[in-house]
Amino acid sequence: MIDVLVVDDEKHVRNLLVRMISTAYECNPVEAANAEEALKICDKYKFDLITTDIRFENETNLDG
Repeated sequence: MIDVLVVDDEKHVRNLLVRMISTAYECNPVEAANAEEALKICDKYKFDLITTDIRFENETNLDG
């Protein structure tokens, strides 16, 4: 099974991506709402694929 991390600050976008990925592929999607949360999750788990927003509302760039 493919482990996928979906990172986006807009909940409806995260939900859509998780549904699309889950429907199309046999995978285990995990969600994060911002870069800080994603980094904490990545410290604990390994992912085969990470899809992320480029700009977060309250952060300046991908570095957080």
